[in-house]
Amino acid sequence: MSAPSRAHGYRSPTTRGGIEIKDDSKRWQEINPSEHEHERAGLRHIKLLLPDTDPYFAWANVEFVAPDSSINEVDLLVLTPSGLHLVELKHWQGEIVSGDGMRWRVRSLTGRPRWEDNPLILANRKAKRLASLLEHYRNQSGRNIRVPFIRPAVFLHAPNLRVNLDEVGRQHVYGLATNPKSGL
Repeated sequence: MSAPSRAHGYRSPTTRGGIEIKDDSKRWQEINPSEHEHERAGLRHIKLLLPDTDPYFAWANVEFVAPDSSINEVDLLVLTPSGLHLVELKHWQGEIVSGDGMRWRVRSLTGRPRWEDNPLILANRKAKRLASLLEHYRNQSGRNIRVPFIRPAVFLHAPNLRVNLDEVGRQHVYGLATNPKSGL
């Protein structure tokens, strides 16, 4: 996923002339269908932002076992001109009251507060594990193939979420362009 401008949020499909990935395109593969409507909605939103042209490809709901034996679930992998991106989707409703690079304080719609680890850290761990798996198979093949750097990102896609993160906590975190109150 190329990094959209924070000031403008995500670009709408009409910005690119309406060439988003079509439903029957080979560029979008849902490996495991999501059981959650809110996750399917977040994926649909990102799908509308991606053009149906080279080099864009996306794989949703990918699971893999890493060389360290960990089982990993990836919400979305996106190949763009800027590289391979591992995207963690979060549908947290309410408000992220405060947060930094490590922990975020989230207040639900009912006003109940809770602490969450910055999901970018989890996305980064998964990205490193996936890179390790790709390196493992590259080494097994005996071929000199470059393993891409995998960039982690977080997509906060609840339409009513307000975000108050510091400059460190906002890094690689994106939200809906249709939610100008999100703070992203």
